[in-house]
Amino acid sequence: MRQFFRLLAIFSIAVLWLGAMGAAQAADGPTVTVTVDALNLRQGPGTGYTIVDVLRSGNSATVTGRDAAGTWYQVKLADGRTGWVSGSFVQFSGDATGVPVVQAATMPASAAVPAAKGNTLVFQTESGGPIYVMNANGSNLRYLTTGIDPAISPDGKQVAFTRWAGSSTGVPGDLWVIRQRRAQGAG
Repeated sequence: MRQFFRLLAIFSIAVLWLGAMGAAQAADGPTVTVTVDALNLRQGPGTGYTIVDVLRSGNSATVTGRDAAGTWYQVKLADGRTGWVSGSFVQFSGDATGVPVVQAATMPASAAVPAAKGNTLVFQTESGGPIYVMNANGSNLRYLTTGIDPAISPDGKQVAFTRWAGSSTGVPGDLWVIRQRRAQGAG
């Protein structure tokens, strides 16, 4: 009989301890865990916001809010810092129904427009794919060529890029420089 009460006491303590752990976890709210090698923690919900820190694979944070679309989460790190992470690169754990929509601070105007040289942007949609040029205000988008890692000259008149010399990755390539025409009457 004495052994029965001892086991009952141990069982009761275990139940109370597990209940306290569950309550503590519920008080913290839902969490996200990083599923990629490195994830930018940003000041707001979007890639135009300043990077606050870089989280590593397996890092977890408490969710404190979400954007209206539910694609970005506002999180609080263990050290108390807060920021935003893209929902595409985290695993969400917990009850999402109680996560409030948080209105983020307006993105600074300087962060909203990408850096440009000579009021011209050059970019590509995938490595080795099409290279495009457009005015910094978003007008006059035009196809330029294909290649890798385009860069525009300081005066905005030339675009440098590379191309692989062979059909497989790792084959030495060539550096190309071409002159790009500016559109008349644009920005």
